[in-house]
Amino acid sequence: IPSLPASPRMTEPAFNCSPAAPRPLPSVPNRLLCKLCNAAITNHSLICTRKHSQFFRGFLGQAKLYVEASNTILARPKAQLMLSGAHVTQLVSCATCEAYLGYKIISTRHKDEQWKEGRWLLECE
Repeated sequence: IPSLPASPRMTEPAFNCSPAAPRPLPSVPNRLLCKLCNAAITNHSLICTRKHSQFFRGFLGQAKLYVEASNTILARPKAQLMLSGAHVTQLVSCATCEAYLGYKIISTRHKDEQWKEGRWLLECE
């Protein structure tokens, strides 16, 4: 049986392999962050631009309607009576710290309110 040659020994590379200095991530302007843990939830550019969409009230005060949100947990859907009528909503919490953020509008009973369906009503206060 022929003998196997001895395995070559690993040597240090000829170039410098020192780790690169950490670079900060580029900042995203106008982000909406969770007030407790600073997790990114959405961006102010995703505010629903329909007429009167800036004038909402949540459970805690002023709220804004957004087209999209991320890093969230949705509760089970439930019926909610609001100033504009009955809606089916889901409470929205931060996925990182579980803080209350607002609610998502799943469906509405009135045709005039159907444009809100699928939107995220996030508290500002």
